[in-house]
Amino acid sequence: MAAQTSHEPTSDQILRRLTAVEIDVAVIRSNYATRDDIASLQAAIAHTHLLIAETKQRISDTTAETRAMLAKAIADTREASAKSEAETRELLAKSEVETRELIAKSEAAWREALAKSETGWREALAQFEAGTHASLAALAKADADLRESITHTHTLIAELETRLIKWFVATAVTLAGLSGSLAFLAAKFIH
Repeated sequence: MAAQTSHEPTSDQILRRLTAVEIDVAVIRSNYATRDDIASLQAAIAHTHLLIAETKQRISDTTAETRAMLAKAIADTREASAKSEAETRELLAKSEVETRELIAKSEAAWREALAKSETGWREALAQFEAGTHASLAALAKADADLRESITHTHTLIAELETRLIKWFVATAVTLAGLSGSLAFLAAKFIH
């Protein structure tokens, strides 16, 4: 038995030393990256670069689409404005023709009334003035309608520009946030 007790402390000592060596080897392995770790990190970085390239392409596509939409909206607005202006001019021309016809009728009536009597002349003059005032009122209304139409068109253009600017800003903020998230994700994978 004495021989066994003298070997036990030596074997315990050897086991303790082997355990310490195993722990040291495990610590060394945990502090160094393996080839698989490096390959995995490189794959993550390549994937992040791919996502960044896709995001840039989407931004480029969205910007081109937005510009096309803005150009179309401006062209539509200009076309509507030109159409409104043409209609207003047509109304003014028609009003002018009607006014001239009224004036011609009033003048004929006035001459006839003047030839008949002074009383008839005064009545004809009153009719002429009423017709002229009505024509002037119609002209003034047509002018006011034209101005209102132009003001409305300018308002629509301003509203459209405001909406498009808001959309641009919202898109830029969203895309900036997405780019920031991707950059943060890439940084997280790297570290």
